[in-house]
Amino acid sequence: MSALKAYRPTQQKYTRFAYCDEEEALCLKEYEYKRKQNNTPEDMFIQIDIPLTLVHQFELMKNAGFKTVEVLYQNCGTVIIRAEK
Repeated sequence: MSALKAYRPTQQKYTRFAYCDEEEALCLKEYEYKRKQNNTPEDMFIQIDIPLTLVHQFELMKNAGFKTVEVLYQNCGTVIIRAEK
C-alpha cells in the first residue's frame, strides 16, 4: 500500500492555491477590505483563507522549519504536498 493510501487524516482541510502573483494580491486586497468593512482590529485574529502561490507556500513552509517540501501530485488547483521537519 502506498504512503498516500495509508495516510488517513482525522480532519481534512482543503486549501486552494493562487495561480499567479496577481490572484494572490487580489485575495490579500479582499482580506484587507473585509477587515476594514467589519472594523476588525489589527490585533484580532480572524480565519480567512488567503490563497498563496505554490512558490510562496513553499517559502513559508521552509521558513517554518520544514527541511524538505515537495509536490507529490498536482492537477489544476489541487495540490498534494509532502513536507518533513
